[in-house]
Amino acid sequence: MGVFKKYLYPFGFAMMLFSSSAMAKQNPTSFKGVTDCFKKDQEFYSPTLGEVALASGLIENIRFYGPFEAFHSKETGERNYTGDKSDDPLWKIVKILFPSNNGQLGTVTTAATNFGKYVTKPGTVALLLNYAKRVEDLKGAGNLEKKETNKFSEAIVETLEGFKEESGEGLEKELEGEEETKKSKETFRKKVINLLLNNIQESIKLEKQETSLYPRHTTEQVISAFFAYHFNTRKDIESLLQSLDKTIVDEEKHLSSEEDLLKEEDLPQISKKESPYTLDDVFNLTLADFWRSLTPYKAGMSLLNNGQAYFYLREKDTYVRGRTFADCVETAGRHIGNLLLFNPKTREFDLRYIREYSSHSPFFKNFEKFYLKQTPFLANAGDIGTRSLYNEVVGDLNIIQGEFEIRYVKGTNELSSGFINFIRVYQKVLELQLEELPQGDLKEVRGWVQKSLNVFFTALNPTYIYEINPQLTKRERDFIGDAEVIVKHRGTEEGFEREESLFSFKLISLTNHMEVKDLKILREKEGLNYDSLLEMHDHTLHAGTAEESTWLLASPDVRNQKIHHPFLQLFPNALSDNTSKIEFLEKLDNNYTDWEGHFTRFKAGLPFLQRMVENVLANIAWDDEEIVSEITPVIFSLYDKVEHFRETLAKGVKALKPATQSLDAINRLLQGLPNLESIDFRSNSNIAGDFSLPENLTSLRKLNFGGSKIRTLKGLENVPNLEELDLSKTLLKQLSLPASLQNLRKLNLSKSKISQIDGLENTFALEELDLSKTRLKQLSLPASLQSLRKLNLSETDISQIDGLENISALEELDLNGVDQLSTLPLRAPLRNLRKLNLAQSGISQIDGLENTPALEELDLNNIGNLEAFSLLWSLPNLRTLNLSGAFVSKIDGLENAPVLEKLYLEATPLTQLSFKEPLAKLRKLSLSGSEVSQIDGLENTPALEELDLGETSKLTKFSFTGPLSKLTKLTFKRSAVSQIDGLENTPALEEIDVSYTENLTGFSLGRSHSTLKKLNFSRSAIEQIDGLEDGLENTPALEELDLSHLSKLTKLSLPRSLENLRTLDLSNSGVSQIDGLENTLALEELNLVQTPLTKLSFTAPLEKLKKINLFGSRIQDLTGLEHLKRLKVLDLRQAKNITKLEFKDDTKELTLHLQGSGIGRGSIKGIEFLDEEKVFFD
Repeated sequence: MGVFKKYLYPFGFAMMLFSSSAMAKQNPTSFKGVTDCFKKDQEFYSPTLGEVALASGLIENIRFYGPFEAFHSKETGERNYTGDKSDDPLWKIVKILFPSNNGQLGTVTTAATNFGKYVTKPGTVALLLNYAKRVEDLKGAGNLEKKETNKFSEAIVETLEGFKEESGEGLEKELEGEEETKKSKETFRKKVINLLLNNIQESIKLEKQETSLYPRHTTEQVISAFFAYHFNTRKDIESLLQSLDKTIVDEEKHLSSEEDLLKEEDLPQISKKESPYTLDDVFNLTLADFWRSLTPYKAGMSLLNNGQAYFYLREKDTYVRGRTFADCVETAGRHIGNLLLFNPKTREFDLRYIREYSSHSPFFKNFEKFYLKQTPFLANAGDIGTRSLYNEVVGDLNIIQGEFEIRYVKGTNELSSGFINFIRVYQKVLELQLEELPQGDLKEVRGWVQKSLNVFFTALNPTYIYEINPQLTKRERDFIGDAEVIVKHRGTEEGFEREESLFSFKLISLTNHMEVKDLKILREKEGLNYDSLLEMHDHTLHAGTAEESTWLLASPDVRNQKIHHPFLQLFPNALSDNTSKIEFLEKLDNNYTDWEGHFTRFKAGLPFLQRMVENVLANIAWDDEEIVSEITPVIFSLYDKVEHFRETLAKGVKALKPATQSLDAINRLLQGLPNLESIDFRSNSNIAGDFSLPENLTSLRKLNFGGSKIRTLKGLENVPNLEELDLSKTLLKQLSLPASLQNLRKLNLSKSKISQIDGLENTFALEELDLSKTRLKQLSLPASLQSLRKLNLSETDISQIDGLENISALEELDLNGVDQLSTLPLRAPLRNLRKLNLAQSGISQIDGLENTPALEELDLNNIGNLEAFSLLWSLPNLRTLNLSGAFVSKIDGLENAPVLEKLYLEATPLTQLSFKEPLAKLRKLSLSGSEVSQIDGLENTPALEELDLGETSKLTKFSFTGPLSKLTKLTFKRSAVSQIDGLENTPALEEIDVSYTENLTGFSLGRSHSTLKKLNFSRSAIEQIDGLEDGLENTPALEELDLSHLSKLTKLSLPRSLENLRTLDLSNSGVSQIDGLENTLALEELNLVQTPLTKLSFTAPLEKLKKINLFGSRIQDLTGLEHLKRLKVLDLRQAKNITKLEFKDDTKELTLHLQGSGIGRGSIKGIEFLDEEKVFFD
């Protein structure tokens, strides 16, 4: 039983894994001609309006963000939707019809009092609508007689099925069972059906009196929404019509056949009507994007971002009860899948290609399962069921260990943001074949991100081409920024041009947030746009009624023009993500003064609206910095502008990030928000000088003053629950930590003016302490810091650390740049220490490394006082050792680090390196810039993938004496090497760089390099590349070939095997003849700057070639440009010998540089085919 209490099993949970927003079960095309069957002024009974309420998210909004009091369990604090209550009769109707007991819009539960589970006939809904009709027909403010209500309730209960109890055998038992069924029905009639009918009557009465919060006839629309959700065929619609009162439907009109669904070809005829558009006409025309869009999203639609998802436990294939998280990274990945898997021809998600690519992945089955349930209609659905189902795809992936770990926010299934982590997720889920992540500069990482995203996107849909432009910034553990993506069509299918731009979007990653936004349709699929007609054409829809809600399905421009009722303006779409919830609050803030008269008319008055605001605030992702930044100005404005909402805001606002607000405004707001849990002042220049925290912030957990100009901070005793305090980059010189801060886990004082800290002994729970780049000169660590895991003292003036032996939980110690520290005695066991950084410190001696058995990373780079290094004791977990720049001339004991993966010995005086014992895990070895002249035993490093011997001035000969079957990258750049032997022992090589090698005069390409992708001979002294042309025949995977500045190279023949070559650089070489260019079908860039080449002819199509650079060359004759259909840049600057050019067809995308060349405006034949704004003369 204990396990059952902890987890929600998929069987009981499965019913919620279908979206709400909620799309109805009915396909919207099945409502063709329905409203035509209703009599004039009775159209508000039409089930089409029910579909509208579902498709627009209106029902979902009323159920989850309407005027009700949300219920939470007193014992566990968990949300319990069955306990929600309200005084609003319409909301009560919604709850009865859509109980949604698990936070997912739904009509059926297992409760005995559930109405939906007994409804099997459309006639049941017809009786509810007929009852509503009787109430509507009443004159004045009276009620129907009780006996008439009872008559309806008796008729309704007789249509229900499922009450019969198991009676056993025999007539007596059967009679007993029938009697029990009668009792059950009667009880249900009194408790549920009568309650439903009474609320229908009360709700309609308030609407008629114009004291309702909702548009007129919303009550009938809610009932119709139940029908549209609960039934799913055109035959069901016909059955409903037949059961409706004859005063509602026109008996002379009949619904067309069950197969007569709305088709795309019906729309032009509807749009050309001279008479006013009916409700059905407007509804049908809003569906145009169903056929026109190249994506599963309507044009102009904002893509939803994070909301709440349930925590999936992969090992048990269960969801953890009560545990939710904000899923921004997850939702970004889901949007990308939706965009690229969508087939605009079939209007379905197409998994053919990714199924072939990833079917062997153990995680792929959940990916496939998700797309079996999610239809294109639900692409932008933000309900908790859809979100949770996607967590089965990307949640809890570390259950299977691999070469890298997926990062989640601590203790949750929430993926950490950042491009590398995002890519790693899908590398694991889909088994993407990616290059190794470079450890170099930002440019290399940017290239890796670009290539990896392209692999990911192409695996999903290889029929598209992707132009990806990432702009990245380094953060602590990842890279953030944005990547603009342009999606083009690869082939020449009917209706598409080759490489035609289809749509674009941006993948954005911030420090704690990720999203897909700025979706732009660059090429609409053929079909008419009806927005202007919907805006201008007359229509029969009644303003201020439920019919007005039909405009919610139109484009934003049309919707904004047509929607006037305040309730519909507040809920223009489903509040399925944080952005839509913030828009709700903004709309209220901007319009409340104008709406106040309307909201004070309805029966319950202002409390209903306050409850709606309360429910919206309760579902904001307050832990998301970007969302908090967006909502903060709205909170300030609403608090100041409308006094009625201050109490509601005080209860619901959990975080603030004031960017521009004044100190007075901030203090005024802080006094009124006692439930605040997080305040971030980082971007506010008004926070300066002395700052005092008010006494009411007892719930505060996070407080960030980073980068502000505060000099003193008072009132820390007022925040006893504070867990994180950031005072980095402040002017604070002294800090006293009161005894009340026993919950503080993180303290950041980096780059501040701090020179004195008092009260560290009071912070028993402290886990992370950052004092880097401060003026501290000594530090005493009290014995009470038993929880401290991370300590950063880098670039301080500290010369002594006392009490390090007290910190047994320490995992990371950073002393980078602490040049006053000469020794580090690790006396007591630090059994949890994983990372030790002593780079650029004054350390000359390290004692006690044997006391750090868990050590994984040891950084000793650029330590000028360290002359020798010995691993005398076993470090069984050491994976990275960095001695680059240290004065180490001797290394012993590497065999004591059996799992070492990365060894950096760059710029050391080391002259000899010997691997006497196997290092089976070593993947990367860098000796760049060292004085090494001899390397022995490389065959004992069988896992080696990267070997960097660049800038080695003493290494003149090098030989691979044994097999290195996994070596992929080899660098001799700027080395003194004159001879390289044994390359046949490196069959997996992908990159060879021998550029700038002044002594290497010859090089042999053997037959064993079929995996080679990059080859760089630039500026080398090579006079002879043995068998270059024959050798290139053996490099079919080659993508980049750099032969620039090779003056002895005069002729180049390119074999047919180079079908993957993308970049060819011959700049400043002696090449005067090139043969075989027609073989380089993938060529994108050709660099012939300052070559003696006089003639260049393209005799066959090179459809990928985008850039040709002939700057300063001797080119005289350039022909065949008509074969280069995708050429974007042709650079002929300073090419003085060329005097004419010819273009034979449209090249409007070409940018042509002719400055300093021999070509004038009159020398171009076919200039009319160019965009003259892109042609540059002198």
